[in-house]
Amino acid sequence: MGRRGPRHLDNRRTLLPLSYFASAADFGRASDPALVLPEGGDIVSQRIAVIQHRLVLEWASNLHRPSAAQLCRTWGFSKQLLSRCTLGERWFGETLLAVFIDATSEPASPLVVARPGVTVGTGPAGPGRATRDDGAARRGNRGRAAPGGARHRYQI
Repeated sequence: MGRRGPRHLDNRRTLLPLSYFASAADFGRASDPALVLPEGGDIVSQRIAVIQHRLVLEWASNLHRPSAAQLCRTWGFSKQLLSRCTLGERWFGETLLAVFIDATSEPASPLVVARPGVTVGTGPAGPGRATRDDGAARRGNRGRAAPGGARHRYQI
């Protein structure tokens, strides 16, 4: 029988992050929550839960933060995963930890683009949408002409 659960999470985290707070409603909301060390928990997991709580709290309190939908589109994970992590119902994996550190840092670091010729930002496709070198949106162009009148990347 195979092992259940995400393989990228640390197996030493046996309880949920919100288990280390006296009130589960305080996770990601209260600036100075009361902490507990539940049975089966450990001090390292408690410290990690506090760091996750602080990152969620800082992200949620920033009025100029990237939206949850924008983070999900940009980094490639589901809104459900983001929701569960911000509620303390799931531990951050490496990707979400990097996302929240990036989203709460001042100024936010530029997005890394894997393929040459593709940029993400404000442009003809709109904020946060990927565009090609010719300015056309990567997806959803719907036949609109790119700058210069070309409907396709290479005009014949």
